[in-house]
Amino acid sequence: MKNKKTTPSISSGIKTLFEILDSSHKEKFVGIVLLAIFVAIFEVIAAIFIANFSKILFEPQEGIKYFEQLRFIDIRVNEENIILVSSIILGIIFLIKNILAIVEVFYHNFSIQKICYNFKEKIFSLYLYSDYSFYLNRNSAKSIEVLHIHIETTLAQGLIALANILIEFIVLICLLMVLIYLNPSIALSIMFLCLFTAFIIQKIFLPRYYYWGKDLLNNYDDIQKFLIEVFNCTKEINIFKKQIYFLNNFSNFVRKFARSKAFITATNSIPRFFLEILFVSIFIFTIFFLTKNNYNFNELVGLLGAFLYAGFRIMPGLNRIINQ
Repeated sequence: MKNKKTTPSISSGIKTLFEILDSSHKEKFVGIVLLAIFVAIFEVIAAIFIANFSKILFEPQEGIKYFEQLRFIDIRVNEENIILVSSIILGIIFLIKNILAIVEVFYHNFSIQKICYNFKEKIFSLYLYSDYSFYLNRNSAKSIEVLHIHIETTLAQGLIALANILIEFIVLICLLMVLIYLNPSIALSIMFLCLFTAFIIQKIFLPRYYYWGKDLLNNYDDIQKFLIEVFNCTKEINIFKKQIYFLNNFSNFVRKFARSKAFITATNSIPRFFLEILFVSIFIFTIFFLTKNNYNFNELVGLLGAFLYAGFRIMPGLNRIINQ
């Protein structure tokens, strides 16, 4: 019976990375998640305030009612200064949100690099205390490659990708909760459409990206092995006049690699275009739904403001999650 082809999933990647980390490293990851939650909370506040601010622009009297409900903010507003005050508060919210986002970016990058160099120290220590017999049949270049390249590409890049996925996912969930609060029927329809899109991407596109990437790496390895073979027998190539034979083989290897590289680079842009089409479709659907259900102009503007902000924040995040 043939073994079924399996494709590594996001969950299997997360499981593998967490098996490598010790408890102190996992605590740092908890810190990254907590900071991401704080940023997501301000994303929620910003989305709600934008929805209200959109209404205030067309009906200042509504804004006065909102400020009367916010008893913890002691600001006297009237129809003349309500738009200015609202603009300043919106700017402060965005300032705090972006400061927290900057802190979170620095924290998660520095934490991941610390995890990476701690892991390198452990591996280097294992090499130093290994028995001499370990090195008899081992190329020293391989150990250098593991310490200097493989740990960096596998652990650091893997953890950064995982952190970015977690952060964007938390923001996505929080903004969807805001949309459900503002209009459950539209938000649930959008969630269903997004889940369906995610299922298609997970089942159709991601497995193909994995095998295309694997094919690219195989082509790279073939070129590397071929070049080692050529430079180890340059004398024989010159004696037997085999330059054209090896040049043709090299051209074939490089052509295959270039084709694979170009194809992967081009297809990496497809999710962004697909998400843009999805976003515009959702926006048109939202307008159609609101107009058909006889929403008044102020409510329409407020909801569209919140949906537009959520869309412009969610779509780039989804694109980053897919590309990770």
